[in-house]
Amino acid sequence: LGTILLKNKKYKAAEDIINIAVNKFKDNYQTWFGLGTINQLFNRFEDAEEAYKKALDINQRYPDAWYNLAVVLTHLKKFQEAEQSIKNFLALIPDDSSGLVILGSLQEELDKLSDAEHSFQKALELQPDDTTILAKLSLIYVKLSNFEKAHAILTDIITKLPEDSLGYYYLALYYTSQNKIQETINNLENCLKFDINNYYRDLIISIPDFETLRENDEFKNLFESFQS
Repeated sequence: LGTILLKNKKYKAAEDIINIAVNKFKDNYQTWFGLGTINQLFNRFEDAEEAYKKALDINQRYPDAWYNLAVVLTHLKKFQEAEQSIKNFLALIPDDSSGLVILGSLQEELDKLSDAEHSFQKALELQPDDTTILAKLSLIYVKLSNFEKAHAILTDIITKLPEDSLGYYYLALYYTSQNKIQETINNLENCLKFDINNYYRDLIISIPDFETLRENDEFKNLFESFQS
């Protein structure tokens, strides 16, 4: 019943039912997983971590719990533990592209750049047309100082999707890594032009990569023009 309520987005009712089930069936891994899911939905990440770990204490071969635990641990910035968790997931479901992307992102965070490159390449073997994975791989090449490969990937993305913010955003990251201010601003302008839901605008403001530009008059004027 709790699972059905979750699927129907009746979260408070689902939480009440799952809490009853956890108290009644303490050895049922699915009830602990349900509790972890509820806690994760409400951003109670420490509680979610505890619940998923209890589910896995009962059933180590439960891939969804390993996957969700990796996500929660990432939110908690426990990157090494998250990496191991997603590896455990992939040991059970090796051909899952989203799991490989999470692994690559964690390896990038841990500065395991060659491992991250390998993970993103494996994900691309499963999803060769996924431009988000390609863009993430391009940043690995930037960090490995393989600028030619990175630029080739990003220009290819923009050629295929000229009215999508994604390619311009990552190309701006590419240029800012080399302190090419005008090229960065030009690509940010194109990114914002197609940014319908303001996702990239909020991201550009919040991430440290563009911090050195925030006092640049052209950069400030650009944001003012898209806020008006």
